[in-house]
Amino acid sequence: MRERNIQKRVKVITSSSLLQQGSILDIGCSTGIFLDAMRKTGWDTLGVEISPDAINYARTRFNLNVLPGQLLDHHLPSDSLDAVTFWDVLEHTYDPYSTLKEANRILRKGGIIALTIPYWGSLDRKIFGEAWIGYDSPRHLYVFPSDTLFHMLQAAGFHTERAWTGLGGYFTFLASLRLWLKIKIRSNRSRSCMMKILEIPGMRIPFQPIFYLLDSKNLGGTLVIVARKTDQPDTEKR
Repeated sequence: MRERNIQKRVKVITSSSLLQQGSILDIGCSTGIFLDAMRKTGWDTLGVEISPDAINYARTRFNLNVLPGQLLDHHLPSDSLDAVTFWDVLEHTYDPYSTLKEANRILRKGGIIALTIPYWGSLDRKIFGEAWIGYDSPRHLYVFPSDTLFHMLQAAGFHTERAWTGLGGYFTFLASLRLWLKIKIRSNRSRSCMMKILEIPGMRIPFQPIFYLLDSKNLGGTLVIVARKTDQPDTEKR
């Protein structure tokens, strides 16, 4: 993962938390690069990850505490964390609502969750249609229209404080483009050549103003949400 994107995620947490330092759980922490960056700012860290190889790397490379599986596999202590993050992860979970409720339980009052998901209202979805990266079946088990996700967060005991598009841009666009080319271009060689050109280091620079503009209009490819624990989950709201 690109260092610039990692630092943006760190800033999301440090600028949103009521604490300068605290404890954070990263769901789907992969190889632990984000958690390592958070630890360097003084935060206590914990990860959950399903990939054995990623877990091994996070443990051996960064000496991080990473639990195998998914959040619902572990009964972590209630009111024990200050932040929980789902970076491009919630759409991969088998039961998103139960996962959010569990995040609420383990967070202290006033704690935050931060998440990113492919944005339903993005220009990317309108351009690429069935090839939009947000669908990406079977890896993505759910697609979230924004209103549905906001209602789910509220029912799980969270108040959404900020929602904007960002942390994606050119590379999210490329992910959808790769799927689109797979559908539309029969020649593997042609697809490969086009993607190699688009992935040349620095190629994103001339296009970057376009993605800044899209994000400023909340039309970017990735929705970022920060929500704060305000209550216990309401099991009547779904």
